[in-house]
Amino acid sequence: MKAYFTDLDGTLMKSDMTISLSNKNTLKNEIKKGNKVVFCSGRPYKFVRYLADKVDQNVDVISFNGAFSMCTNYPFSMACLHELTKLLADTKTPFILKSIDAIYCSKHMFQQFIYPINDWQMVPYYENTVFTDELLSSTPFYKILVLFENIDRETEQVILNSIRQIPDIK
Repeated sequence: MKAYFTDLDGTLMKSDMTISLSNKNTLKNEIKKGNKVVFCSGRPYKFVRYLADKVDQNVDVISFNGAFSMCTNYPFSMACLHELTKLLADTKTPFILKSIDAIYCSKHMFQQFIYPINDWQMVPYYENTVFTDELLSSTPFYKILVLFENIDRETEQVILNSIRQIPDIK
């Protein structure tokens, strides 16, 4: 058996976020031969799973840059989330937290972070989120994007060094 791992953006997907018929057929043929096909992406699980199912239900998925698959489950700890969100709020640094099936933004964000799945469904996207204890404890988060907008390089480095000191940051 062989295993084929592929990224999505700039690799398997076309610019319109679809997979060509030729690529779909090639992947389906490999699955029929008994080989494994795995989509790997930093994107949310729900979006990657949707694309995988468009090819074949036997396509495996690794999302959030390896933090989540059907075999792995590595969300941020509650302590880590508390420290991280406090640091970023205190420094007025915008950020995005991603769960398996939703995106939570600390402020208004560019539409590039919305993942359309089809005409009637998208990965839910919440702007200007207040990261309460209830939200942080009830939602497993797998990925954070920190946006250094209008921040000088020195301040950016101070924030990055502070983030690196938080336990459970990987």
